[in-house]
Amino acid sequence: MGDVILSTGSISIDKSKVKHGEWVKFATGKATIDEDALFIEKVSGIKADVQDDMLQEDYRILVKAIVKSMTEPLADPNSPSPSTKD
Repeated sequence: MGDVILSTGSISIDKSKVKHGEWVKFATGKATIDEDALFIEKVSGIKADVQDDMLQEDYRILVKAIVKSMTEPLADPNSPSPSTKD
């Protein structure tokens, strides 16, 4: 999860229930506008019918935060792997 600060307040990005196929469609632009809205609702909690009323800058910040959250490494790539033993 990650927090995003919008002009209306802070929200959390929860990617824990996202299916791989949903992410691929969203990330590649193959989803319909309605599918995109439902995906954003799923991870942010912002209802699809409310998204059209968001400020464009807030919407951009939200989408950027979703993409960042979905693509960030699962662990710090510079830290030793848990399976690495000295």
